[in-house]
Amino acid sequence: MRFPPKICKSCTQLRQPSKRRANTSGEGCQKDDWAAHKLECADLVVANAALARFRASPPDATVLDALQRNEAGYFHQGKARAALRLDDEILALASRLHGEQHAAVAGVLGVRAQILIKLGKLDDALAAVSKQRAIFQAARGPDDPLLFSPLTVAASIHASREDWTNALECQREVIRVLGTLADAKPANVAVAHNNLAATYLRLKQYDDAFASHTEALSALKRSEPTSDGGLMASTLLGMGTVQSMQGKLDDAMQSYSAALPLCVARYGETHAETATAMHCVASVLLKQGRAKEAKAMGVRAARSMASSVGAEHPETVRIRKAWM
Repeated sequence: MRFPPKICKSCTQLRQPSKRRANTSGEGCQKDDWAAHKLECADLVVANAALARFRASPPDATVLDALQRNEAGYFHQGKARAALRLDDEILALASRLHGEQHAAVAGVLGVRAQILIKLGKLDDALAAVSKQRAIFQAARGPDDPLLFSPLTVAASIHASREDWTNALECQREVIRVLGTLADAKPANVAVAHNNLAATYLRLKQYDDAFASHTEALSALKRSEPTSDGGLMASTLLGMGTVQSMQGKLDDAMQSYSAALPLCVARYGETHAETATAMHCVASVLLKQGRAKEAKAMGVRAARSMASSVGAEHPETVRIRKAWM
């Protein structure tokens, strides 16, 4: 039995009640997600109440906190445009309370960039992280560890626009900043080097790409036994891709073969990452003239991908066409 959608009383979102039973509370939210949604709405209502109470008062840190809570509520509910409208007020108030070059303002700019990215306004997001970066540099110099965040966001924006030159510059800066930290997390170092390797690969600078993956692998090995098996696997897959493109098939097979059991252990047999590793192994087997083994592994990859993301997903279709 289907029940008609209703309006959630707290946030006014149109929700479809559960098919299993009507929502007798009148809010109209699905049974499965009602608990989480109720918490989100509660936070937003508290923040709205605070705003109504404090907006009439002289602006202070309490008003700023209420605005930021409200903004977070909108953002987590997917209301990025409403969050952006509040962010204008938050930025003005933070600048008034702390000064335009204060770390609090830089934090607001970081949140603003995430909202703008969500809205697809990449130029504005890039401008926000550039201002954030300038504040951190002015306060503590070019080695400020807080630069890690805006540099990483800027690099991802440039990469999404296929601006590989600027992406490369930001990624190198990320690694330089991480190199100044005595307590840099190995996972952060590995991710930074893998991102740099991906950009080198786009630019067909294969030796540099392989060197970056090697640095990532070294960072993860230093962190054992606490290293992330999934990150180790993705690093090995990246190395194998570079080696395969260089024609080093035996080395590529070694890297892919090391990655596959890590994927199975971390994600299980039916996961997209595991399926990708299987497909990579199959591709090298085919290039080595081992067609029968390649076919068996490719079919296994296609079935694994279908179980993970669905039979009609583009990745499933691509792998199935290759092997079935």
